[in-house]
Order: sequence, then C-alpha cells, then structure tokens
Amino acid sequence: MRFRKTITFTPVPEKDAHVTMKTKYEHSCLEFVESLAAEGVDFGTTHRSDVLAILESYSPARVQEYFNALYAGKSAEARSFAAIIEVMDLDEELTGYLLTLMGPIQIGLQERFAQEAATFDELLALYADLEASERQAIAKKVRTKPQQLENWLRCLSRLQGLFLRRERLYGRSMPARPRLAPEHAAIDRARLFSQIVMMASLHDTLRPFASSSIRWELRRIVERHPGSNLAPLGFPDDWQDILGVPRRFPSEKPSSEAEPRPRGRRGGRPPKDVETIKQALFLYDRRIDSISEISRKTGVSITTIYKYLHLREQGDSAFE
Repeated sequence: MRFRKTITFTPVPEKDAHVTMKTKYEHSCLEFVESLAAEGVDFGTTHRSDVLAILESYSPARVQEYFNALYAGKSAEARSFAAIIEVMDLDEELTGYLLTLMGPIQIGLQERFAQEAATFDELLALYADLEASERQAIAKKVRTKPQQLENWLRCLSRLQGLFLRRERLYGRSMPARPRLAPEHAAIDRARLFSQIVMMASLHDTLRPFASSSIRWELRRIVERHPGSNLAPLGFPDDWQDILGVPRRFPSEKPSSEAEPRPRGRRGGRPPKDVETIKQALFLYDRRIDSISEISRKTGVSITTIYKYLHLREQGDSAFE
C-alpha cells in the first residue's frame, strides 16, 4: 500500500527565510504524521513531538520509503511506527557491516590484480580489458572462474553505488545478481542475502583468518533487531547454517564454562555506557526536553533512545 499523498518541500525565498522554511517544514512534517495515522500506523506511547524530532533526522520521504517497503501488499496488517524506525536502523547497521567487508575485499583484489583501484567499477573495467590468460590467472588466485569473478565484480560495483547514494537495502531488488554455488540455488539472488553470501565467500579466500568473526558480527546485528522481518532482505530461515555462522565466538568459553548471564540482559552487543542510556531515558521520562535535545545532551542517537525505550516497555529490567 502506498501513501495517498506525498509531502513535498518548496523553498521560500523571502526575508527571514530560514525561520519561514523551518515553520513550513514543521507544518509539512505534521501533515506527514497525519498521513501516517490515516494509513493506520500505531505510534504507541511515542509523542507527536518526538515523531517530528525523528523526522528531522530521517526526513519524511525516507520514512515513507521504508513504510512502503515494510508494508507493501499488507493492507490488513497492523502498522507500527517503531517497526518502521527499527527497519531503518537495521538497514543502517547492515550498510555499515557490508562496508567493513568491502574494504578488505577490495584490498585483497588489488593485490591479486597487482594494481590499485579506487572503486570496484574500476576493478571491473581493469578485469574486462585483460587478456583471457590473465583473467584466468587472477580468477585462479581468487579460487573461482573468470565469468564468476567478473559477475562478482559487477555485483560489488553496483552495491558500492547503492552505498554511495545512501539508498535503501530493505525490500530492494538488487541491481546485479551474483552467481552462486549449486548448493545455494534456493537463495533469492535478487535480494541482499545473496550478496552477503557472495561477499563472505570472497572474504574467506582473501582474508580467511577473519571468516568466523564476520559471520558472528552479522549474527549479532540480527539479534539486536529481534522483531524485524528479514524476508524482504532475502534471509531464509536457515541463513546461519548456509553461512556457517559459529555457535559461539572462537575466543569465548564453551557454554559449560561460561559465566551465568545476569537476569534481564538480552543478547547482542552490550551498550557502551549503560549509565548514559539510563540518563537519556530519565530525561525522556521527565517530558521537559525534546528527544533531539536529549540526544544532543547525552550523545545517544535518537534511534538508540527509542530502541531502549522499546526494550524497557517489553520488560527489560536493565534500563528501568
């Protein structure tokens, strides 16, 4: 389902334009909030002023884009503003994760090519200009075939372009589809997970010592977003088995030797500073400062504040 009305922002060239623009922008955001409510979006305990503060960070157009991706074809399903922000947060983390994979892959390929290139698009152009024997030699170093390596370089080039343009990953059909091994024939090659499988395979060849850690980090990202639907990203139910995600991080003790986890704590990466999170929640409960002011005072992002508010509402005693 799409919005009945798309909000647009028109510059106002007049005296004190910055004040007028802010007023008009806030008015447009209020209209956008009303359009969300008309589409049946449940704001829960989130105040409208806090919604406006979130829109300052993400922009209505961005929120609308994720709304359409999250609820496309689901007219009868309950809609949640928190779910929209959660999906946007997941997308942001996955983008950062894939960018950390791309760096070592690009460096490793440059070493095999014996040439430097600023982008995967340049590597693809270099590879296409090589003689067949040279293409074969480089593909052999990457433990693949020339046609597959060219396909993977094209996929990486298109994916890098998405990151540079800061485009959405959730629910997107990828601009290039990777060639995968026969045992991965059931994977939807049009979705992001197929790109992750391809990058993990390349990373294993170029940086084998980090193969377990990159899989473990992906698992942690998913665990930090337990309510997110991964199907629009192409993740099958057995995605951890497909990638070979370790049951525990190599440096950790086996579960029989591990320290008992305190009650009320959740899985995933622990907050860097629990007291700072608690301070942000305390300021939120006072209802004096706006959410953007709380974020500025504490250094905790707006998305993170809402994440822990949601955890607290679900009964996480660590942040009461």
